[in-house]
Amino acid sequence: MTTALAQIRVPYCIDPNWLPYEAIEDSQHIGLSADYISYLNETTPYQFELIETKNWQQSVEYLKQGRCSLLPMLNQTNERDAFLDFTQVYFSSPNFLVSDTEQPFMQSFESIGERTLGVTAGYRITEYIANNYPQINTVAYESELDGLMAVENGEVDLFVGSVHSVNNHIQTLGLTELKIAGWGGPDDDLRMGVAIGNQALLNSIDNALANMDRQQHFEIYNKWNNVKVIDSTNYKLMWQLGIGALVLFLLVLVRYFSIKRYNTVLTTKNHQLSDLQKQLLKSNANLQKISQKDGLTQLYNRHYFNQLISNDDFKDNNQSLCLIFLDLDWFKAINDAHGHVVGDEVLREFAQVLKLCCQNQEIVCRWGGEEFVIVKQPAKLKDAEKLCLRIQNHLKNHIFKHGKALTCSFGVAQLRTEETILSCLDRADQLLYQAKHEGRNRIAISA
Repeated sequence: MTTALAQIRVPYCIDPNWLPYEAIEDSQHIGLSADYISYLNETTPYQFELIETKNWQQSVEYLKQGRCSLLPMLNQTNERDAFLDFTQVYFSSPNFLVSDTEQPFMQSFESIGERTLGVTAGYRITEYIANNYPQINTVAYESELDGLMAVENGEVDLFVGSVHSVNNHIQTLGLTELKIAGWGGPDDDLRMGVAIGNQALLNSIDNALANMDRQQHFEIYNKWNNVKVIDSTNYKLMWQLGIGALVLFLLVLVRYFSIKRYNTVLTTKNHQLSDLQKQLLKSNANLQKISQKDGLTQLYNRHYFNQLISNDDFKDNNQSLCLIFLDLDWFKAINDAHGHVVGDEVLREFAQVLKLCCQNQEIVCRWGGEEFVIVKQPAKLKDAEKLCLRIQNHLKNHIFKHGKALTCSFGVAQLRTEETILSCLDRADQLLYQAKHEGRNRIAISA
C-alpha cells in the first residue's frame, strides 16, 4: 500500500529567488518551504517534484497553464482565489520599508509622499499597495534582490520586502548603506496554494500541516533564520592589497616616502572596514528589535513569543503562568463589509483595549490575523479568568471604527508541572476553538 501511495506525483513551482523562504540552487529546492515539502513527502500519499522556473511570475504562469499543481509558500489574494485553493496559514512574517541611510524613519506607507517605492512584480504586497495607496509612485522589479539593489544604486528611494529575505540579502551581500526605514503594510500570512480541482491534495496537505507540532515549525524557522554573514568586499580588498604589495616592493627601491604614503592609505582602509563592520552589526541589532513588534498593532509578534519561550531564564522563572488565546468574533464580516483598511483600524483599536486591560507584567502578542496571545505570570486560572472578564466588559462599552461594539472568544490554560509552554499553548488554542464552536463571546478554561 505504501508503494502505491508513493506513486502519486505532484509537480510544484516556487519563487526561485526568495531566501530564506525558498529558492532554487543548483537545480535543488532550498529554504523554509523545502523543509515543509520534505515533511509532506514523508506524511502524505504524494511525491512532490520541483519544476524549475526563472522567476516568480513564471511560476504563477506555469501553475495557470497546468505545468505545476502547487505553489508551497504565498499569500492568499482575491486575484489568486480565481485559480488556487489555499491551506491554512502556516508561517507569518512582517514586511519592511528599506532605504539608504539618508532617508528618515517612516511609520507606514502614508509617510512615503513623493518618494519612489520599489516593489516585486506579482507579490501580494504589490497588489495591496495598488489597491490601497494608488498615489504612491512604484517601480516593479523581478525579485526582492533586484529591488534592494535599486535602492543601493539610487534608482528608487525605498523598497518594500519581507523581513527575513531583506535581512538575508543585507547580511550576505554586505549592503551596509541600507537601513530599515519603517513598517511595510500587512504581514505575509503564508499558505500553500493548490490548483483548483485538487481537493484531495488540498485536504491531505492541510491535515499534515495541522498535525505538525509547534516545535517542528520552530525548528524549521531556526534552521533558516540563522543566516551567516558573508563579507562580499573581501575579494576586492585582497585584490587591493595584492596590487599594493607589488607597488610597495617596486617603490621601496626608489624612495622611502612612497612606502609611508601607502601605509597611511592602508591604515585608512582598515579603519573604513572596521566602521563598515560596526554599521552592519548596528543595522542587524536594529532589525532584530524592529522584527519583534507587529507592524499593524505595535504589539509583540509571534517571532518575539517564540524567542521568549525558548529562553532558558524564562522557562526556569515561570513555573506558574497562564496562557490566554483569544480572537475577535466575526472579524471576517468586518473586512467583507467595510474593507481591509477599516479592518486594520479595528485591529489597532482592539490592541489598545488589550493594552488598557493588561498590566505591565502581562505580555500581549499578536499571533496572526485577528488572533492574540496573552502571557499572564505568575498567575492562577482564576486570575486569568478575571482578566478575560475585564476585556469582555471593556468591549461592551467600546464602539469601534465601523460603528459597532465587538466581542471576542477566549481559550485559557494553566502551565502544568513538567509541561512545555508549547503544549500549554496548544491546549489554549484548542479551548479557543471550543469557545467559538459553542457560540463565541465565551471563556473556555482548563487547568
